[in-house]
Amino acid sequence: MVANMKEQIIEFPILPKDMFDGPLDPNEGFCISYQYDVDTYRYGPYGFRTKKASRLLKEMFPSIVYWDVSRMKLVGAEVPLGAGIYFFKNQKYIHEVEAALRAYEKAHKLWGLRSRYKKIEEIGSAPVKPSLLNVSNRQVLSADVINELLQEKCKFFILYSLIPYAGQSLALFDKALSVRFRMLAARESVPYQVMNSADELKPW
Repeated sequence: MVANMKEQIIEFPILPKDMFDGPLDPNEGFCISYQYDVDTYRYGPYGFRTKKASRLLKEMFPSIVYWDVSRMKLVGAEVPLGAGIYFFKNQKYIHEVEAALRAYEKAHKLWGLRSRYKKIEEIGSAPVKPSLLNVSNRQVLSADVINELLQEKCKFFILYSLIPYAGQSLALFDKALSVRFRMLAARESVPYQVMNSADELKPW
């Protein structure tokens, strides 16, 4: 077995069902994996860890924010690295959700203060959480929240790990991104391969 040190992008259409707590509707997603150090038998690790992969991600996603579950806020990101949900900055949804998160934080603090000194029935129920706060639970994503994002035509993607196949991968919901990925891959001289399913990927 001889190592050729090649890199390739692999697109496949089916999102892993165990990522979500229910079905996606409409299920228009597809996935992108990046394989490097590929040998003559098509074995090699997966992940956006090479210089070419890093350049490609920066050009694909020049302006993004990451939903930090532990801090419960959107934070800026230069490139997608950690697992989770990423949003394109320049869209109406981001401004709306940031305002909703600020309003919820203020209302929840006020509700918490009142609950210390008054009976629950006097202060009413806790303020309703913005849906983004319910997007993940025990490493599983809420299908309801993802479906809501899709219905609102929100521009977002998911970075996840699919083991033993594909490793670090992107879940995308806009076919136009497939065209852009192909264009950038050609410019970087990285082969772009389309597979019918993740089952066709070599395990690693």
